[in-house]
Amino acid sequence: MEKLQGCPDSYSIHANVTSSRMTDAHPRPVILLVDDNPHDVVLIRLAFRRVGIIDTIHLVKDGVEAMRYIKGEGAYVDRHQFPTPTLVLLDLKMPLTSGFDVLDWIRQQKALASVVVVVMSGSKNDEDIDRAYALGANHYLIKPTRFEEMVKMMETLKDYTAWSKSGKESGATRLHGNSMNRAISASAGVC
Repeated sequence: MEKLQGCPDSYSIHANVTSSRMTDAHPRPVILLVDDNPHDVVLIRLAFRRVGIIDTIHLVKDGVEAMRYIKGEGAYVDRHQFPTPTLVLLDLKMPLTSGFDVLDWIRQQKALASVVVVVMSGSKNDEDIDRAYALGANHYLIKPTRFEEMVKMMETLKDYTAWSKSGKESGATRLHGNSMNRAISASAGVC
């Protein structure tokens, strides 16, 4: 078992994790996965691996740890080892500090204005979806129940750098424009 990158006291997984490398010519995205469910974490990591993203994912298990990572505090002070994320995959229902609180905090930080925040939750509740968008989520994804669907979802995230930092609908499929008539894509769980 190898300790996951970005996890001083979190999860372990069988993986060949390499360090993040960023160069001026080809900057690598830095993905911060914020999820407290070890089963979901394993599936997400395996799905990322299947689509070829293996060396830029950092993991934290709750909202408090996410804010420490993003601030560069405590175990995350070394910005070379724990760079500021360019994409945050954020679960909503977590202990200590919820994903809503983390999202709200991120959007209050001017230095983080360009960070893409994708809520990735099991909740299909319109109130949760609306609240996430109101707080500034770029996208809201429903966690799929099948691994093949998770792989498809991670494939859509591969191209996140093309997403507009302010447009909730750019780069994602929103089947209906308003929240009252929102439909969930069966193939990718995108709202």
